[in-house]
Amino acid sequence: MSGGTKHDQDKPRLELLPWAALSNVFSTDFSECIPTRLEEQTAWAIVRYLEGEDDDEETGESNLVLAAAGVLQSMDADMTEPNGDVPWEQLLEIAKVLTFGAKKYDAHDWRKGGDLTQTRVLGAALRHLAAHDMDEELDAETGLSHLAHAACELLFALTYAMEGRGDDRHTKVLK
Repeated sequence: MSGGTKHDQDKPRLELLPWAALSNVFSTDFSECIPTRLEEQTAWAIVRYLEGEDDDEETGESNLVLAAAGVLQSMDADMTEPNGDVPWEQLLEIAKVLTFGAKKYDAHDWRKGGDLTQTRVLGAALRHLAAHDMDEELDAETGLSHLAHAACELLFALTYAMEGRGDDRHTKVLK
């Protein structure tokens, strides 16, 4: 340690979490739209969004928010409705994914945009959900939960949507 500061090199970096996007997820009541296979419902919410359906027809909630909330619930079966509690265990798992990315790329590389578009990060989220659904618990490269990776990618997409950027869905670009 130099200068008396603690070195946090191997700790999950919670400051990397997209807190604005998470605040939407925390305030969403998705208890009525939880099917028996939550990962499947989450994947369909992503697909509906990719097909141009920004909001769920039944609930009026954002499909991206529903998908992110669904993944967080998949990580913790006790989280069925908003109650003001922050799901710290799940956020730490997502922060581990962001910490790995910060080491591999740059701390806020995903915020810079570049070639990271909504469809690219949503495609990655779907791949992680599929891997989890096929009983592959951990990502081979990172050794971290596929659900944490999926949640991370969904929060990227939700942040991009909230900021009005990176929307390269075919329903938008082919008009």
